[in-house]
Amino acid sequence: MRIQRLDLIAFGPFTDESLEFSQQGPGLQIVYGPNEAGKSSSLRAITDLLFGIHARSKEDFVHPYAKLKLGARILDSKGKPFDFVRLKKNKNSLQSPDESESYPDDALDRFLGNVNRDLFVSMFGIDHERLRAGGEEIVQGKGDIGELLFSAGAGLTNLRTLQGELVEQSDRLLKPPPGRSGEIAEQIKTYGVYRAELRDLQVSVDTWKSLTAARDACETRKANLDEAIKKVRTQQNRLQRLGDAIPLIGRWRALSDELKYLGDAPILTGDFAERSQKRLQDLRVDEQRHSAASQKLKELKAELAGLSVTEELLCRADEIKQLVESLGAHRKALRDQPRLIQTVEFNEHEIIEILKKLGREPDVSKLDQLRVPKMQQERIQKLGNQQEFILSQPKVHQKECERLRREHARVEKKIAETTVPPELDRLRHAVRDAMSKGDLEEQLEALLDEIAELEQQAATCLTQLPFWDGPLSEIARMEVPFPATVDQYQDRFKDQESAIRQLEKEIAKTEREYEQLEIDLQSLEATHRIPTLEELEQTRSLREAGFELIIQAWREGKATEEEIEAYIKQRESAEDLETAYRSYVDEADQIADQLRAGAEQVANKQKLIAERMRSERQLASLHDQLEKAREVRRDCEEEWNLVWEPLNIAPGTPAEMKEWLRARQEIAALVGHLEAKQRDADRVQNQIDTHREKLANLLTEIDSQSISRAATLEELISAANDSLDENERRISQLAQWREELGKLETGLEEAESELAQAEQDRDEWLANWSKAVKVIGLGGDAQADEANSLLSDLSSIFEKYQEDKKGDSMALVCTPTLAKVHM
Repeated sequence: MRIQRLDLIAFGPFTDESLEFSQQGPGLQIVYGPNEAGKSSSLRAITDLLFGIHARSKEDFVHPYAKLKLGARILDSKGKPFDFVRLKKNKNSLQSPDESESYPDDALDRFLGNVNRDLFVSMFGIDHERLRAGGEEIVQGKGDIGELLFSAGAGLTNLRTLQGELVEQSDRLLKPPPGRSGEIAEQIKTYGVYRAELRDLQVSVDTWKSLTAARDACETRKANLDEAIKKVRTQQNRLQRLGDAIPLIGRWRALSDELKYLGDAPILTGDFAERSQKRLQDLRVDEQRHSAASQKLKELKAELAGLSVTEELLCRADEIKQLVESLGAHRKALRDQPRLIQTVEFNEHEIIEILKKLGREPDVSKLDQLRVPKMQQERIQKLGNQQEFILSQPKVHQKECERLRREHARVEKKIAETTVPPELDRLRHAVRDAMSKGDLEEQLEALLDEIAELEQQAATCLTQLPFWDGPLSEIARMEVPFPATVDQYQDRFKDQESAIRQLEKEIAKTEREYEQLEIDLQSLEATHRIPTLEELEQTRSLREAGFELIIQAWREGKATEEEIEAYIKQRESAEDLETAYRSYVDEADQIADQLRAGAEQVANKQKLIAERMRSERQLASLHDQLEKAREVRRDCEEEWNLVWEPLNIAPGTPAEMKEWLRARQEIAALVGHLEAKQRDADRVQNQIDTHREKLANLLTEIDSQSISRAATLEELISAANDSLDENERRISQLAQWREELGKLETGLEEAESELAQAEQDRDEWLANWSKAVKVIGLGGDAQADEANSLLSDLSSIFEKYQEDKKGDSMALVCTPTLAKVHM
């Protein structure tokens, strides 16, 4: 079996921690850390994982006893993994990782084989205490047997080498070179820093759950906001497209109005004027022809009505026809002769009048000089038809140029009057930044409500916390002892209290035995008092002292009066040295006789006295032991008080302080949560202040308006949006005007180009016109009507001239034709 991963879900100081042992193949993996880091708890976790969480487990100082939970992934000899969790239960403690399925209690037997808990602990679960105990046995044994036994039990080899290395490392750690603090001191300092960081980072389960719930709520809110932003962006894109279409719509409406004003007017081609003039001339010619034909038809109808035809005449129709033709011609000639003569005369008169009107010499014989070729006439007519159009075009284009210039100046003025602040992008980015964080003021209000609630809750908990009257701010920063330390003192106090109670029980028992011995002695002496050997020895000693004084006084005279007086005073009834001496001799003999007479009673009494002395010694020893135990208890209490002295706490019992640590941990968690909320509130307040100041400054720069410093962020965002909308409208209007200005500039360029072309066409036409009308004697400033009238007059002159020539010829042939008819 090989452990691939150990999950410390809820065990000892751990919460949702995992140790990975994923190295492929066999090898050694070391788990190390400072004191109180949880190494021993991890080792015990492996044992409890494989064989069940111990019924009296001490790993419940963070998590409730019933909530202890471990998990792991282990591999069998074939490398097949098995994932499971171990719960604190009497039955069905092995379950699947999601706790949806229970495994049988013997599910791990195929991995463990015949190894039970005790064998596993002795072979693989050696901890610090067992290691230390084995080391002490080796040191005490000073031989190879203890080393071999300990090595075999612990699975170690080369123990002496390891001992040497440990001593060397211990010297390096505990005996640093001069001027250095040593690795332990440095590690302790680092440990303190990490411990402070760990304390700041630790949160309770309730806090973690509340934070998780808050995170889920934020994620839900973020999803809703993302959806809302998506909809707003869709609407924004729609409005943007509508905004882009506004200039085109305005242009379309203007063109539609112009088109509506024009009504159903047809679209004219470029040569419409020329073709129109030509059609008008053709119309006038056709009208004249129609009028002449109508008159002729009327005359023929009248003449036809007056005819009367006979049969004979009809038989000679051909001849008559021939004669008629001849007669008709003759008659017509006779009829027309006067008219023709009159017409000739009239025409000549009109020709002369026309020539006079034209300022020409009234000489009909020179009429051919005025003849204008037909092509020249057509050219003059063509140029005359173009005159009005050609001469009006420069004026039309000039007026269009002036109109476009006025429009250009008007639009330029509007553009100049419309200013868009350059800080608009900065304001837009500032609004976007302020709105991207959500409703900060609402968040701040929610945080302040949470802070007030947490402060009230923490204050309530603090008033219920005994042994501490300091401020709430220090409760989370206190360097409190570890729960394991409290457990150690609790065990020590428990052991010491048990030892003291045991000694007190033994003392009470010994005192009762001593009192019983006293009662037995008193009873024995009350029956017949028997002196003791001590009394006999004491009396003999006094007897011998008196004898010595007598000998000294008799032989040597060295005995002083003070010594003799002191000896006599020990016997109140004696008056002198002799009397005192004799009394002690008698008393010693009497005691000896009494002892001999009551030997059995003496033996009993001696036995009772010996037992009493033993009891006295035992009581003295027990009292010494009790005093030492109480001294140890007092030392332990002093140590216990020293543990809490840096916190200025007069501690209660370890059980009370354990409960105090739990309550303090809850308060510290509240304080940590409170401080986190306060930091969040400060962060949000800073964001609000930053955005408010930025927006206020930008609005002041853009709109030159005084912004109240008391304005809320929401009000500033609303004002900024209003300013952005107004400036966006200006930008849109400015873009529209610039587009219109560009079109006006383009139109002006085209109009000026067309004006130049019209002037060029006019100059060319004037040159051609002057050249064309010069033939008929007109100047270049002559009007087309004038030229057409002149051409019409000339045409009339030549028509009348032709009629005159025709009339003369008709008069000449009139007589021969008449003679032929009469024949």
